[in-house]
Formats: sequence, structure tokens, C-alpha cells
Amino acid sequence: MPSTLQPMFRIASIALLTGALAACGGADTGGTTSAAVNDAADAAGAQVKEAVSGAGEKADAEMVAVVSGEPDLAAGEKTYGRYCFSCHAAGVAGSPKLGSAEDWAPRTAKGLDMLVASTIKGIAPGMPARGLCSNCSDDELRNTVAWMITQQ
Repeated sequence: MPSTLQPMFRIASIALLTGALAACGGADTGGTTSAAVNDAADAAGAQVKEAVSGAGEKADAEMVAVVSGEPDLAAGEKTYGRYCFSCHAAGVAGSPKLGSAEDWAPRTAKGLDMLVASTIKGIAPGMPARGLCSNCSDDELRNTVAWMITQQ
């Protein structure tokens, strides 16, 4: 699970537990949470985190799909020319070569969203997270991967 979601799970857990205490006639928290509520929230958050992380790459791919619309292929081509060509033009470190249907077939079989999730996370040992574009947004990476797929 992305680390940016962990605080949200904790906050949601505290809110749920505080609401449950109030609804059941529990102690008024007065806008603060007790140690017991914090402990319970941490435990509930850990359970949610474990359940979500069990979904692995599928959950990451679904999150990418939800936040992204149709890829902008022209923008993807520009990003490829700036950041991706140095490895993908020659197949450096096992990267799929641009234009090689054979290299791309097993990857495209997983679908665009899974490829984008892999691009964002990186693929050991050769591809660092976000490739060579640490400043690219998820949508920019999605555009680029989509464009690369169309070149087969």
C-alpha cells in the first residue's frame, strides 16, 4: 500500500472508533482521543493495511486506472523522447525495445494499468521507480507507456 494512504487509514479508524464510543454512550472524548482509542485505531488500521496490501499489484493498478483518463499519446511520445529512449531504444538491462512486439507481448498481456503500476514502482534490477523520470506524474508515465505500446 502506498505510504501516503497509511495516515488516512489511521484517521478513518480513529473517527470510526470515536463515533462508535459516542453512539454507545461511551465517554465523551472532548475532541481528543484516549490512549485506548489510539491503540484500537492503530490495530484497526493495521488490519485494513494488511487486507489492502494483500491485493498487491492489482490494487496499485486499479488505483492508477481510477485516477487516469484516456492517455495522451502525443504527450507520451515527448516524455519517451526525453527520458525513456536511452534504455528502451536498445533494450538496456532487459528493457523491452520500442517497436519489438516480441519484447512487449508478455507485458501488454498484463494490461496498461499493470504496466503503469510496474513503471511507477520500478522493476528490479534494471528499472528504477519511475524509470529515469522521477519528476513525471503518474498520468505522464501512463501516457508514455500507452504510447510505447502503440509502437509495436
